[in-house]
Amino acid sequence: MPINPLTAALIPILRGASASVSEYALIRMIEQSGFSFSCSDQMSNDLQLFRKHFLTMNALYQLQELFWEEGLRLQISALDIYLEPIADKSANSLPGTSSEQPLRDYYLDWSQFEKNGESEVKSLLDSFWKRYFSEDRRYAALTVLELSPKSGWQEIRRAYRHLAGKHHPDRGGDPERFKEIREAYELLACCHEK
Repeated sequence: MPINPLTAALIPILRGASASVSEYALIRMIEQSGFSFSCSDQMSNDLQLFRKHFLTMNALYQLQELFWEEGLRLQISALDIYLEPIADKSANSLPGTSSEQPLRDYYLDWSQFEKNGESEVKSLLDSFWKRYFSEDRRYAALTVLELSPKSGWQEIRRAYRHLAGKHHPDRGGDPERFKEIREAYELLACCHEK
């Protein structure tokens, strides 16, 4: 497995952290340490973000084993990355032998990094957003707009314009209700395939 050049930059950051950090904060620390992710200006923001994310996760999963050998467990999630001492190595499994194995395998597979270009990253993000905006959230947003689950995009737009005009604070409406209407519309707009 190729060594990720980011691993060397991560070791002192992880050892020096007094508390858990998010992946976003960790990427900022990496950039502040002088490491360059070498993303081209011609890449979309989404592809640049994917590459930073992939390199970071790849390096973290590579470092899990190194820290394990030192008696430390490297916990990895998007919002919570930290080192903790392993009390009893015999009672704990080596990293990657649990339910996180498929995710670990994905990030340790360099072909995933190489094969994911602009269109693949767009598909990954679209898939994520479709799962994120589940039917429950869609139904709740439609309820806010006083619509049925079978309402189409034109009906959604019409209801939004009507309710936003009726509840707009500049027209004496309730600011909280207006905000709720706007958020519901934005959620539905994200789900809508244009």
